[in-house]
Amino acid sequence: MQVRKLRENYYVHSCWDETKLWINSNLPQPTDFKNRLVASCGPKFEMIFQTNPQQYIWDELSKGIVPFKFLSDLIQCTEESAYWIAAKVVYLKIDHGWSHSACKKCLTVVDQVENRYYCSKCNKEVISIIHRYNLQMYVTDGTAFISLLFLNREVFQLIEKPAKELNEGLLENVECSYPSELDDLIEKKLMFKVMIEESNISKKDDVYKVIEFTNDETLLKKYCQPSIQVTLNDSSFDYGQSYGGDKHFETKAARRASIIDEELRQQRIREIGVGASSSVSTTDGVVRVDVNTIEGVETDAGTTEGDPIFNPAGFGKTDPPTC
Repeated sequence: MQVRKLRENYYVHSCWDETKLWINSNLPQPTDFKNRLVASCGPKFEMIFQTNPQQYIWDELSKGIVPFKFLSDLIQCTEESAYWIAAKVVYLKIDHGWSHSACKKCLTVVDQVENRYYCSKCNKEVISIIHRYNLQMYVTDGTAFISLLFLNREVFQLIEKPAKELNEGLLENVECSYPSELDDLIEKKLMFKVMIEESNISKKDDVYKVIEFTNDETLLKKYCQPSIQVTLNDSSFDYGQSYGGDKHFETKAARRASIIDEELRQQRIREIGVGASSSVSTTDGVVRVDVNTIEGVETDAGTTEGDPIFNPAGFGKTDPPTC
């Protein structure tokens, strides 16, 4: 760059005829210029410090820009808006997959016909595709269950591996139906910023889109108690969700999904105020739920050997929610 003075004003111009460029060099001229600059600024000169990247989240919460809500309150919201929640991941819904193939140019999901791919947005066959995450998780804070939709950026931040790498590892291990890295997400406690959309309100869609998340320990201590009233532990369910032969899920993993699905159904019943009997069975006759209090969910004796009783005490009560 070149500085010129014209009519008592200084102007900076690009200069393209130089033949050498010094970077951070200790030349007399730049050193003298920096010394004169500091001297002229005097006490007005201030150091600039990097802002805490989590500070804006604190501001959003403390100032009510993006309010915090418990899940039981979130599912009652009737306005499109964003909210922060604190919850624990309890189940991965992977029966419809965990990733998809997308057009490398526009990132639109491609349609596959045999070994050929077609992009509806580009309106042509595409040769180069990429794998992108599209993962659905069930979370709870002790007051309700909801399903969160994580897109490519959010899952990559959690896994720290691209979907392509996980997909390639899956192809090498034919015994696995989905990447084992996803199991690390189970039991994670996080703060999520979710968006309530029109479909969540009018259609009672229980899948909420995640805008961002944080694992800031200070935030979790403030908004998420260390213990959880409903403990989904290893003795109750297996976290592994691998396919077994022609079956979609292992029995215990399927049972966990069945219980969560049943709880979601009961939430909808409570929302619309529809009366129901105190005992409701799932489609496979395995799970029974107390509709009025949701205090007990237990498996029928003899359906699966060794399956314990799942008793989420505290659901439907006014006790402070924990996660």
